[in-house]
Amino acid sequence: MGATRKPRKRYVPKRVETDPVEAAIAQAGLLSPGQRQELGGPVQRAFERARQGTGGWPAWCELADGLNVAEQLALRGICSDRMPEIMAGQRALQSLHHRHEERNSWTLRAEEITALQTGVDFHLIQLKHCTQGELRDAIFAVQRRVSQALAGNASPSALVCVGALGKKRGAAAGSKETAA
Repeated sequence: MGATRKPRKRYVPKRVETDPVEAAIAQAGLLSPGQRQELGGPVQRAFERARQGTGGWPAWCELADGLNVAEQLALRGICSDRMPEIMAGQRALQSLHHRHEERNSWTLRAEEITALQTGVDFHLIQLKHCTQGELRDAIFAVQRRVSQALAGNASPSALVCVGALGKKRGAAAGSKETAA
């Protein structure tokens, strides 16, 4: 009489750092000017396209990603006193999304332009002062938060703008997700 055994878990090797001190130094370092431009440039260009009314869905997604990361960085203490301005930018994106759903219009109102400009400006300031590790953690937090919201686990009062960071790798680019 043989006893039933639990199936063994599949072995998944973890990433091994060849030089953990070097990895720790890299994570503690500030972003280089090139990295800041690579991360902040698309958000700035998306804002300009949205301000002109020519951005459409790709610009909305880029702004949503930038403001979601800005919110997470603020929760980690970088420009944390500016959380209301960052949230005002997210509310402006939510209003734009609802207006587009109702009237098929990507036109921003004056107060929305101001809120988005302020939110983008604070995000760029955050990029100057955050470390690579803080940014990585903020991006992972955005991905987790958006996936939880898409799974239906967000509170009814939560403001979650789903940009490209929240989409799975296999999802089609340019598909519309709801902002709630």
